[in-house]
Amino acid sequence: MLEDSTDSSTPLEAKQREREEQQLERSSSSPRLSRKNSIQEITPEKLPEADVPEAKSWFDFIHPEYHKAGGQYIKSIIYGGLDGIVSIFVTVAAASGGNIGVTLILVLGLAKLFAGGLSMGIGDWLATDAEVDMAKRERKREEWECDNFLEGEIDEMVELYTNKGMDEAASREIMAILSKNKNAFVDIMMAEELGIPPDIENEVPWKHGAINFASFMGFGVVPLLVYILVAASSNSHASSKTIFYISIAVTAMTLTLMGLIKGKLTGSSLWKSALITLLFGSFTAFIGWFVGWILNYFFPGVNID
Repeated sequence: MLEDSTDSSTPLEAKQREREEQQLERSSSSPRLSRKNSIQEITPEKLPEADVPEAKSWFDFIHPEYHKAGGQYIKSIIYGGLDGIVSIFVTVAAASGGNIGVTLILVLGLAKLFAGGLSMGIGDWLATDAEVDMAKRERKREEWECDNFLEGEIDEMVELYTNKGMDEAASREIMAILSKNKNAFVDIMMAEELGIPPDIENEVPWKHGAINFASFMGFGVVPLLVYILVAASSNSHASSKTIFYISIAVTAMTLTLMGLIKGKLTGSSLWKSALITLLFGSFTAFIGWFVGWILNYFFPGVNID
């Protein structure tokens, strides 16, 4: 009997086989260089658009996995920076709307800058320290429960996973295996049962405080830069309104830059992040200016210079 040599594979199987043959040819000549040349155009952002073999080659080539560093400090950077630039600009806007001289605006702004920066930095330090202490306390409690009521802890985790849709028998088998490693089991319980990331215990509170303070000061000084330059220049004849308008422009550009930085750090849309940051910052600044304008409207005789 003659063997049937007709290719009965589907178009999808044929395409997959062709890809495998091409990859085999590339690897036979210069494995590492060929892989690098074939995947160099693939970035983390383009992975969802890449086909499976290319994406897998990308991950294999760059092992260990690609992650952005410093992610644990994003909240401190954005929180401190946004609060700094908005709160200082609100001070400037409210004072400008209240018919106050440049010198007093600068004094109020600098006082707010240093006091606010210290307050934010110390607040972030203490808040992170409290989170770390709470995580350590909960870990000790979970460890004690594992030592004394392991079956009860397993039952709690089985119930948690069955509520998520897993089969009870499979959940119990998985928990029985994990419970043999106390540290891993406690980590999972803290994350799943209590919502506490296990690695939060490794955070350094004073670093969060220092980064928050530096971000507050760095971004917060922006609305005051024009006033500082005017105060340092004895020949400046710019009106207070002109100075305020320049401060508005500089602050808006900095808010946009902050949004771009946030988008870059988080991997989200740069312009969407920039627009949201600019809109929220502008709205809060407008409220501050409006309050000052209202006070000046009802008390027109007040002129602090």
